Amino acid sequence: MSYLRSVETAISYVEEHIKCDDLDITSVCKATGVSKWYFQRIFKGVTGDSLGDYIRKRRISQAALELVDSDRPIIQLTIDYGFESQEAFTRSFKSHFETTPAKFRKNRDPKMFMHKFQLTNEFLRHLKERIEMTPVIEDARELKLVGFVAPFRGVFDENPNNHEVIPKLWQKFVKRQVEIPNKVEGKTYGVVNCKEVDGKEHIEYMAAIEVSEFEEIPSGMESFVFPQGKLAKFTHKGSPEGIEKTLKYVFGTWLPQSKYKLREGLELEVYPRDYRPSEPDSSFEYCLALW
Repeated sequence: MSYLRSVETAISYVEEHIKCDDLDITSVCKATGVSKWYFQRIFKGVTGDSLGDYIRKRRISQAALELVDSDRPIIQLTIDYGFESQEAFTRSFKSHFETTPAKFRKNRDPKMFMHKFQLTNEFLRHLKERIEMTPVIEDARELKLVGFVAPFRGVFDENPNNHEVIPKLWQKFVKRQVEIPNKVEGKTYGVVNCKEVDGKEHIEYMAAIEVSEFEEIPSGMESFVFPQGKLAKFTHKGSPEGIEKTLKYVFGTWLPQSKYKLREGLELEVYPRDYRPSEPDSSFEYCLALW
């Protein structure tokens, strides 16, 4: 299944199961056959919404239609659309429409109603035909890496905690990288590694440097071999915290219209020695592993 087709499948699945209790990120991703980690990136790149937000907004929009077109009790709509309480439903509704469900129903003003943007075939064709940036495709060699590892909580830009954990990890690495034997000087690496642990996706981030040989690993650090294989190398300028726009292009535009498939589980950031995150023209490479 193509990546654009998987997004269409997900949207159709959401619409068909909008009132089902078990409609969640896991069930939608399972329907597409793409791993949860990568599908969430692809979905946000294409639609602009996280998958969780999309489900919530579609449910709110459908509930709003029923508020206008029927006299069903608000508590019943709360139950039908999977909200844990009427308070939670009201809070989410107000966030989306800037008014309460009761006031929305009373006014019945069609100008107030906003249909959630839905992906159309026309839009998908337009997206597929857009080519704004071409990466360097490279058959990369194996990398022996040593550094610090931290758990990566979900899609990076959706969890503010990652914007604290990852910078702190790099600060610790920079202070202690002098302890690593057999370093290959010149570049440092950020590795996103998605693997299955006990049947669940487990995501880690590693701040590391290449070594010529694994010898004694300093206390608290780990070793990792990034395998040889094909990489798509994109240039990102400025701070890593701004990577969201680059990822939106990679997963929302380039990947769906490319001929490549993801070598799921691995991403690589390559930082040159002179990289300065505070300088807007300073750049690093974001690399996607491909088949």
